[in-house]
Amino acid sequence: MSSSFRRGGRIRSRPTSSSDTFPKTPLSSSAVLERVGTKPWVGGFTLTSSGLREFDAILGGGQPLGTAMLLEEDRWTQDLAMALMRYWAGEAVAQGQTLSLAATQQDVKDISLDSIEAKGTLSSQGMSSIALSKFLQMIPLDQHFEKAKSKDEAFQRKIDKAKIEKNITSLSGFDTIQEDDDYAEEEMEDTVAEEGLTNAWQYKLSIQNKRMGPTVSNQVKGQKVFCHSFDLGSSMMEQNHPHWPKDMESEYISILENFCGNEERATAIAFFHNCVKHIEEKLNARPNTVIRMLIMNAPISIMTIAMPLLLSHVRNHSLPVVFLLSVRPWTIDVRTSSQGLIALKRTCDAVFTCEGFAAMVSPPPPEFSDLAGILTIKKIALQSLSHFSDTTTNRRPPANRYGMKRDRRKMHIRMLHLPPEDFSAGGSSVGSGARSGAGKVQEKDTSSITRVLRF
Repeated sequence: MSSSFRRGGRIRSRPTSSSDTFPKTPLSSSAVLERVGTKPWVGGFTLTSSGLREFDAILGGGQPLGTAMLLEEDRWTQDLAMALMRYWAGEAVAQGQTLSLAATQQDVKDISLDSIEAKGTLSSQGMSSIALSKFLQMIPLDQHFEKAKSKDEAFQRKIDKAKIEKNITSLSGFDTIQEDDDYAEEEMEDTVAEEGLTNAWQYKLSIQNKRMGPTVSNQVKGQKVFCHSFDLGSSMMEQNHPHWPKDMESEYISILENFCGNEERATAIAFFHNCVKHIEEKLNARPNTVIRMLIMNAPISIMTIAMPLLLSHVRNHSLPVVFLLSVRPWTIDVRTSSQGLIALKRTCDAVFTCEGFAAMVSPPPPEFSDLAGILTIKKIALQSLSHFSDTTTNRRPPANRYGMKRDRRKMHIRMLHLPPEDFSAGGSSVGSGARSGAGKVQEKDTSSITRVLRF
């Protein structure tokens, strides 16, 4: 034994600390915080769904936490971009995440004349809390919840029917009197295991439900769905969804009021501090949640200052927050706000443009007659955070332009394919040759000519 451990001829043993001993439970069994509506992905990313499977495929699986997407709305109707935002917001409510809508404009009843005189005009950018409340009423219906509810009701009807049949069979035995048997207790013990056995080892439904433990309805509700299915023709407000608030404000949905001042820099700083405070409050209330912050018709001059600060704060603290911004380029002044829009596009990780055919002067080509518009990818760097797309080809989107098809209940995003030449109306001409896609060359009817030659 070394002299350092000898004191006065006595050997002192080194006290064992809790850090020296191995933990009683392995590290793999430690509790890991699993956030609702997310899934792990390659590269250490955690993804959450956009609410539309086709859009998730374009994003490379979903939107990673800590990223921001910018959506340029389509002119005239804004229906295509609005549908994507409705999907995005509906997925937050269906997953039980936290949907936060940022009000960046004062309500009409609260607008002061002094602010209008200071600005000179009333800004067309930003959304008021009243407009955001109207948007919440447009969140689509959750079809997964409707399917689970219908299965639960059908299962409950089967249970009730089995109970009624069991009561009828039990009451039918009172018309006969059976004598007591000495071995009644032993026979009862033998028949307990075979209770409900009717034919070929088929148990009654009530016995199955009794021995299964948890019901099928609980299993359906407990299934994890990454991307829900929605019906744009109906509203979640009429669905009686468990995550839907009764007074339009709850732990799942909130409208974030912001200071709307005259000075842009002070307003942007106040917006940043307000968002940080809101994120901290929501995470303290529900640590396993994911906060989705939707900024509709974002004021470009304010977001150009606030978004870099917000993204830096979220990524520095690894906060489970995702952003979706929408802008209306036709409302900005090209001379003053064009540079701000370019800076905002550089800040966001993905930029998409919706071009609706309803706003075009000339009709689209006949090949696009079944489409409502075009979705263009301007930038996508969600899983690289540094350049246009990932270096690996398996994560790149297959194209940068997609067709958007909109019907009463759904929106579909599909790749643009040229139709077969037999079904193309008109086609396109190249050089001096025949028109491509002009259809089959019709064969001339030579039967009349041959008849004339015979005579």
